[in-house]
Amino acid sequence: MNKILFRADAGEKSGTGDLYSLLYLSQYFRGWKKYFICKKTPQTQSILDQYKIKDSFFISPRFDRRQEVDRINQIINREAINAFFFEVTNGPVDYLKKVQAQVKGCIDFWGRIPDNLDLVINWDVESHRLYLPEKFPKTKFLLGPEYVVLKKDMLRAAILNGKFKPARCLRNILVFFGGFDKSDFTFRTVELFERLAGSLRIRVILGAGYTDKCRKKLLDFLRRKNINRISVYQNVLEMKKHYLWADAFVGAGGLSLFEAMAMNLPAAVVSTYGHQKRRCKWFKKMNAIVYLGGRSIDENKLKQFLFSSNIHPLKFALRCDEIPNLINERLNLKT
Repeated sequence: MNKILFRADAGEKSGTGDLYSLLYLSQYFRGWKKYFICKKTPQTQSILDQYKIKDSFFISPRFDRRQEVDRINQIINREAINAFFFEVTNGPVDYLKKVQAQVKGCIDFWGRIPDNLDLVINWDVESHRLYLPEKFPKTKFLLGPEYVVLKKDMLRAAILNGKFKPARCLRNILVFFGGFDKSDFTFRTVELFERLAGSLRIRVILGAGYTDKCRKKLLDFLRRKNINRISVYQNVLEMKKHYLWADAFVGAGGLSLFEAMAMNLPAAVVSTYGHQKRRCKWFKKMNAIVYLGGRSIDENKLKQFLFSSNIHPLKFALRCDEIPNLINERLNLKT
C-alpha cells in the first residue's frame, strides 16, 4: 500500500486554508494510507478532530527547521511512507528539500520552492510567471485555476451546477471571510448589510479561528437589532449546501473565492492576506469579481455589487482529481 504524509498548518499567521486544502486533496487518494503532520495549535487540533483524522502527528511550535525536518524524516522512516506533500505558505520552505520521501510535492503561491520536488500545484492566476522551467528540470507543474483543490463532494456539485444569476436576481448572500478573519470583516459586513440590504437573506459562516469574543459581539448585535434574516453558522463541515443555497458570495480572496467561482456564484471580495491581492486584481480586471479592497471594504462597491453590477464568474475546468495518479506515476518511476 502506498503511504503519503501531508504537511500543513492552521494558525493566526497562516490562516486555515493550507490545512483545509490538503484535507480536501487527501480525499482523492483512494487506497492510500494517509497521515498528517502539523504544528500544534488549537485551530489545527479542532480541524483534525472535525475531519476525524486519526493518523496525525504534531510539531512543537518551539522546533526550529532542522528539528522539524528530523521529526518528519523520523515518521517517514518509521511508517515506511513513500510520498510527502506540503502546503506551508507562512515563510520560506527550502528547508523541506531535506525530507527523505521518494516523491515530494507541494501547493505553492510564491514561487520560492525547493528544486527537487516532483510535483508543484499553483492554482493562482498567472501562476506560470513564477517559475523558470530550466530551474526545475525534474518537476511537473500543474498551473492555473483548473487545479484548485475542492472538497470531493463539492467538485461533483461544481461540475453539475450550472446556475448563474445576474445581480438583479440576488436574494441569498453567503458571507465567509476564511478561517481566521483577524480584522473581523464578518462583523463589518453584517453591519453594512443591516443598513443596506433589508430584503436580502444572509448566511454568515464563521471559520475555525473566529474568536469567541468576536462571535459574541456578532450575535449580540443581531439580537439587539432583532435581525432574523441573517443566520450564523460556525465550524461548518459541509459547505456545499451553503454554496448551493446562495445567489452570491461576499468574502475573502482565498480558497473560498475559488469555491464560489467553481459554483458559478458572483463574488465581492476582500484580499485579507498579501498573496490574495494579485489574484483579486486580476479577477477584477477580467470582470469576474467586485474587488472591495485590500484589507478594507468599500461600501459603495458593495452597494454596486448588490444592486447594479453585472459580473460573470470565470468558467474553468476542474482537474484536481488527477493529482494522485501523477504522484503514483512518479512513484512507479522511482521503484
